[in-house]
Amino acid sequence: MTREKVLQKMAVELPAAASPARVAELATMLQRALEAADDSLGDGSVTMIVNNFDMRAELRARDTQGAKAVRVIGQVMADPAAAVRKRPEARRVAEAIAKYGTGIAQLKAEVRVGKKKTSFDDEALGAIRGVATELAVKVRRVAGNTFTHSRVLRVGRDRESADVRARIEIHGEYRDVLVDKSAVPGFIDAVRAEDLYRIELSLEWVLGDSGRSEIDPRSVRATRLHAFAPITGDELMEMVVVSEQAAIAFSRDHEADA
Repeated sequence: MTREKVLQKMAVELPAAASPARVAELATMLQRALEAADDSLGDGSVTMIVNNFDMRAELRARDTQGAKAVRVIGQVMADPAAAVRKRPEARRVAEAIAKYGTGIAQLKAEVRVGKKKTSFDDEALGAIRGVATELAVKVRRVAGNTFTHSRVLRVGRDRESADVRARIEIHGEYRDVLVDKSAVPGFIDAVRAEDLYRIELSLEWVLGDSGRSEIDPRSVRATRLHAFAPITGDELMEMVVVSEQAAIAFSRDHEADA
C-alpha cells in the first residue's frame, strides 16, 4: 500500500505528563483553530494524531487546502501580528487559540511547523490575545459572482443536520463548498458523469489592511453548473477584459474609501 503524502505538519508538545484533561484540552484547541482557519475542509484533508505517551499532538495536512489552514495556525502561534496582516482568517484563528489555549500556554508548550520551533507560553498567548481582542482593522468585503471550471468529485453532508457541500476546484485547490438546494440534483448527476463543468459561484472577496484581496472560503456557494463547452479565442479575451475591468473598478473603489 502506498503511503499518502503529507504536505504540511504542525506539532504541539507539552513538557508534562499526559492526562485525559490535558489531552482533551490540547485536541480542542487545535480542532477549534483548524475550524477557524477553514471550516470547509473535506474529510481527510487534515488529520490529528495525539500521542498520550509524550503528550504531543500533530496536525497532518494531506491536500493544499488543509496545508494552507495548518500553515496559518502555525503563523499565528509564531507571529500573530504578522499573520493577521497577511490573512483575514488569521484573526479568527487567534480568537480560537486565545479562548482554548490558556492551560496549554501555562505548561510552556513547544510548537513545531516544519523545521521551525516556537515557544507557546503565557507571553505568546498574551500576544495572540492582543491580536484577537484589538479593534478590527478596516476590512472591505465585496460580494459578487464568478465561476470556475471543474469536475465535481463528491456531494454530501458532514452530518445529518449540515448543508450539502460539493468538492470542486477553485484556483487550483479542491474545496468543499455549499450548494444551493435547487442545484443539488445537478451536482449529484455531475459526480456520476465525471465531466468538466462550468460552475457559477456566489462569494465575497476580503481586502485587509495589507491591500491583498482573497476569497473568504466561508462565503463560497455554488449556485448553478453547466456542461463545459470549448470557447473561441475572442470569447476568452473578452472574459479577460471583463475580469481586468472588475479588478480596476475594485481597486479604485478601495482607494476612494481609503
